[in-house]
Amino acid sequence: MPSHKAHRLFEKLILKREYPEIHKFLDDIGLLIDPMHHRKAFGHSLRDILLVYALTKDENKLYSAILHNFLDRKVKYKDSQKLEILLKLLEDGQ
Repeated sequence: MPSHKAHRLFEKLILKREYPEIHKFLDDIGLLIDPMHHRKAFGHSLRDILLVYALTKDENKLYSAILHNFLDRKVKYKDSQKLEILLKLLEDGQ
């Protein structure tokens, strides 16, 4: 599971803006489920992702939640810094 910075860089590259409140929301819900291992144990469920849309009615925030879940499943925290560097290079057009 990557850092919030990696999540924000990834969505900025794809959605052209950041939604830090969505990452906080998803991780806060996870903490309620399992305080010690919330993302490792459960990931973010479809329910959590759909809840973002139900509460916001914003498709881009829904996409942000989907991207958050994707990165959590594919990237380990220890690889976050490498991912952040790569995403920053892509963002800068290098």
